[in-house]
Amino acid sequence: MADLACVYIRTYIPSPFSPQVLSRGGRFLRSIGDGELSQPEDVALAGDNITVAVADTGNHRVRLYTLNGGQRLGVIGMQGRGNGQFQVAHLE
Repeated sequence: MADLACVYIRTYIPSPFSPQVLSRGGRFLRSIGDGELSQPEDVALAGDNITVAVADTGNHRVRLYTLNGGQRLGVIGMQGRGNGQFQVAHLE
């Protein structure tokens, strides 16, 4: 995992592409969330340096994945206006 440098989304707002993990040298290593995401807009790396949060904007939720293998860890939120619900999911 020492070779991992960043996770990014190919285009800016919103992207039809899954977030990609790159090496320090910019080499493509893997995608995260292939086939599960709708308009991913934001990504964030948690303080544990293991968990990646992806704003799955088109599905009104945040999805959590492992950085190393891209395994899905969980989902936060759903569409709505109540507690734990989003009109639009964003990470800041």
